[in-house]
Amino acid sequence: MLERSLTVEELTALDPSLPAILDVHATAARTNGALSGAASVYLRQLTGGAGQLLPAAGPLAGPLMIPVRVATRVQRARDERIVGLLEGDLARSVAWERAALLENRTIAEWASWQALRLLSR
Repeated sequence: MLERSLTVEELTALDPSLPAILDVHATAARTNGALSGAASVYLRQLTGGAGQLLPAAGPLAGPLMIPVRVATRVQRARDERIVGLLEGDLARSVAWERAALLENRTIAEWASWQALRLLSR
């Protein structure tokens, strides 16, 4: 959720319509081939095991693990802004993560590639 929120901020600066367009692209994403074992397991976790997106959950119950590539971006943010970044839409974040996984990319890489394709038309 945090990575998507950061990426949405960056994309909105380029074109305010990009996040909504990428929401549609993420929801429609399909795999073009076999995924590795770990990626397959992760995909099943993201889809709830039965091809459906996980519902939004309640409050976090434990430590929040943030990938280093995201943590360095968050460190530049002010504390009050971080709370806003954590209030993103979980279902959309899962869809973006799923779409990125299907292309063997991070959310930021996937969204950047999609935005580049859209803006170059």
